[in-house]
Amino acid sequence: MSEIEKAEPQPAKRRSRRYVRAGVVVIVLAATAGAVAAYQARRTLARDALTGWLAERGIESEIAFDTFDVGDVRGRLRVGPATDPDVVAEVAEVRYAIVGPWAGEGFGVRPTVVRLRGARLKASYLAGRLSLGSLDPLVEELRRRPPRPDARQPVVIVEDGRLALATDYGPVAARGALRMEDGRLMRLDARLAPLKLDGRGLVAETGEVQVLAATTGRRLDLLVRGPVARLKTGAFEAQGAALQADAQIPYPDVARQRGSGRVTARARLSGARLAYGESRLSDAALQASFEGEAGGWIDTLSLTGDAAAEISARGAQAAGARAEALSLRAHATDVKWSRTRGDVAAAHLWVDGRTGGLRTGEVRLASTELRAQGPAAWREGRPSLALRGRAAGRGGWTGLGAPARGDSAETAALKRAVQDFAFEASALRFSLARGSVTAALDAPIRLRTDSGGDAVLSPVAGRPLYRDGMGALAFTARGGGLPSLDVAVDRYSLADGALSAGLALKAEGAFGPIVGGALDTAGELRVRDGAARFSAARCSPVRVGRLELGENDVEAVAGEICPGSAPLFTWADGGWRVRGTARGLSAEVPFLEARVEQAAGPVAFGARGEDLSVDAEIRSARLEDMAAETRFHPVSTQGSATLVGGRWRADFSVADLAGRRLGAAQLSHEPNGRGRMDFDTGELILAEGGLQPAELSPLAEPIASPAEGRLRFVGEVAWSPESVESGGVLDIDRLDFVSPAGPVEGLTGEIVFTSLSPLTAAPGQVLRAARIETATVLTGSQVTFGLSEGALQVEGGRFELGEGVVTLEPFSIPFGPRPSWSGVVNVQGVQVRDLVEASPFGDRMDLEARLTGRIPYRVTPEGLRVSGGRLYAVEPGRLSIRREALTGVSAEGAASAPGAPAEPDLPPNTFTEFAYQAMEHLSFDRLEADINSLEGGRLGVLFRIQGEHRPPQRQQIRLSLMEVIRRTYLEKVLPLPSGTKVDLTLDTSVNFDELLRDFAEFQSLRGSQAVQP
Repeated sequence: MSEIEKAEPQPAKRRSRRYVRAGVVVIVLAATAGAVAAYQARRTLARDALTGWLAERGIESEIAFDTFDVGDVRGRLRVGPATDPDVVAEVAEVRYAIVGPWAGEGFGVRPTVVRLRGARLKASYLAGRLSLGSLDPLVEELRRRPPRPDARQPVVIVEDGRLALATDYGPVAARGALRMEDGRLMRLDARLAPLKLDGRGLVAETGEVQVLAATTGRRLDLLVRGPVARLKTGAFEAQGAALQADAQIPYPDVARQRGSGRVTARARLSGARLAYGESRLSDAALQASFEGEAGGWIDTLSLTGDAAAEISARGAQAAGARAEALSLRAHATDVKWSRTRGDVAAAHLWVDGRTGGLRTGEVRLASTELRAQGPAAWREGRPSLALRGRAAGRGGWTGLGAPARGDSAETAALKRAVQDFAFEASALRFSLARGSVTAALDAPIRLRTDSGGDAVLSPVAGRPLYRDGMGALAFTARGGGLPSLDVAVDRYSLADGALSAGLALKAEGAFGPIVGGALDTAGELRVRDGAARFSAARCSPVRVGRLELGENDVEAVAGEICPGSAPLFTWADGGWRVRGTARGLSAEVPFLEARVEQAAGPVAFGARGEDLSVDAEIRSARLEDMAAETRFHPVSTQGSATLVGGRWRADFSVADLAGRRLGAAQLSHEPNGRGRMDFDTGELILAEGGLQPAELSPLAEPIASPAEGRLRFVGEVAWSPESVESGGVLDIDRLDFVSPAGPVEGLTGEIVFTSLSPLTAAPGQVLRAARIETATVLTGSQVTFGLSEGALQVEGGRFELGEGVVTLEPFSIPFGPRPSWSGVVNVQGVQVRDLVEASPFGDRMDLEARLTGRIPYRVTPEGLRVSGGRLYAVEPGRLSIRREALTGVSAEGAASAPGAPAEPDLPPNTFTEFAYQAMEHLSFDRLEADINSLEGGRLGVLFRIQGEHRPPQRQQIRLSLMEVIRRTYLEKVLPLPSGTKVDLTLDTSVNFDELLRDFAEFQSLRGSQAVQP
């Protein structure tokens, strides 16, 4: 059977074959009628008889005879209207034989040869029906009266024939020649003119197509070839193709309705651009062949043998993938096809596919091989397959780009790992049954990177890898620079070109600026048009060892990312993005020497190539100081931060943990590693029961509560790859507080810090206090100082005390635990009356003295120590020491008192008593004191005093003569006469360390912090 016959519906085939025969018979009858008329030498009558016979059947015709001889008729023939004939033959020649009883037949003629030259036939094939125009009634009549089976058919020869066929798709024109013998086509050589067909879902544009047919014995050879500019039917389209098909089939035995014999068929479509839907092949070649045996007839046709098909293309594109040097071969052995009980086919199929290169998105496969084999069948219009095979190849993923200079070691290793790998699927199973497609694995698919990494795709027990667009799988990756991945896909589905999957993911590794990252999440993944979106079903724990931002990395990031309305993770157009809500997030910011705790708020971050972007809203967070010397106590903060094009921008407001606003900060960071943070507290109001300095910073702990006043701090931190610089200004408008020395009122000043870490200030900083209530009242206080990296540098201090002035010579207090430092206190004209009265000695002594002097001191871990201190009175004064305060007295010089007896050898107790009385009411003209620390934390003071005894009431010694003679005055206390000159050296000491501790305790009870000076 020819390919044309296969393509036509069977009733149409029978009708078209009958119409052709009927047309031939019409011509033969016309020629025969002419021969009979010639034989009777009645040409005109024969012509009229033939045209009349056709007219009786409603057929208009015209016949013009050129020759009319016995056995041969030749002339011109027209059938149909003169203006639009259906058949025209420029030369119609009929050879015939006269038959009669001598041949076992009735009288008549039998055509033996019919030759048509320059024949033109007009026909149509519309809505599945072939029509020869005005000849249709004659064809139908002859169809009802077919020739006798034993009647031999004439030889029909058509030379320079033309066919004009009207179809539903457009006109078809052909020219050529044919030869038929005894109703069998012996030779056909036809040329179809270039076609342009369009209709009923078919579009075709071709060049000239050649159709050749030849019959040799019982074999019919067919050949069709020609260019196909365009062919489109349904989703299939071909352009720029060259078609060639040839076949050798048994010649159909129409009489016996048999078509048995050897069948060989080949077809090739080459040089084409082919498309099926969105799939494309360029420079493609399609070849198909069959060799076997045919049997039966149209309704019982059967084929057995082997078939093969091959598709090759220079390029291919399908589902977003591009392939090069594509080759797909299919070989079917033991093919059996039968139409006896409907179309039923079976074969054993072998498939071998290869591609020299394939790329989908950022995945490339340098070479891929697929081999599979198994039974295949076709029954009830449905195919079935059961194939087993393997696939292997090499490839890489370029989505991360090539290693760059700024990459971390982990990121560079990951990029290298995914760029070159080999994969192998050693045990694949594919089946198609009753429209259901299933793919399964008998062994995991393994992917090995050239760097030593290993990735495994495994089936899930009891679940197919793929069945009708759904399935389940597990995926793991380890080593060789790959992140540690564990992915469990409990279900996935493929529909309308999209992938949807429910999965759980655990990942650890480095990616882009993320080093030491870890993620644990679960949710729904959707992939469509090269884009992936993951929507988490729960909050996902996240951990990042280091977020690399040049010199300003963020470290120890940990917390949770919770899903919001948008997908948690998106991958599209070569970039990725994470969007969600951070909860319980913590991180260390080394370049700020700070740590963030319990941060919460919407966050979005991602990257396209190396370009990382961040958009975060911090609704609440806790900020802690990480500096070696704590600069501030924990505070709460909220604000926003963005990173675009390598530029960080952030705005934060800061409050204490009680919610009181402390200021605002702005941060900026440029791609070149330079940036800054500016901070402004605004005016801070300190009040009892409200904000207190000690709550803000340990540096303010000496400012004890309650503190009241107003202050403001404006600071900045600037950094670059080479250095970090910071500074700020503390403006104290007024501050009242309790210091270790006592209450301070009206503290004012401005401190300009040249660095905040470490805290430093240039020399020349000045603080002033209106009043300091220490052991006595200090007024007009002023301290000039600076802060170096390691110490407090006091350049000098001045206090107004007791109508005099106390000044401090420059000294330095090192920072650190229990430091040692030294200094000098200068006293000038200070009246110490109130100072002594307010001191712990106030209930044991009174001193009215205006002193000047110098007291060097040293502060050590053991306490305050004085060495070489000296004070002296600058004017006369008074001293009164109660005797119970004295533990030992060494005195000399109590003489010339008016009325005093001249008794040079008074007992020692009398002199001691006189010393006590002298120190109780001593008016001095000269007072000097040497001050030095002694062992055991005692402070020794050596007084040298010159003056006279001056009690409130004048005193003198009155003795009777008998008391002198009997010396009984020694048995009573004698008053020291007023005006007695005193030259007193008093060596005394006190436990100074204990006194300082008592003083500190006393001040702490007044509200000051307990400190050791």
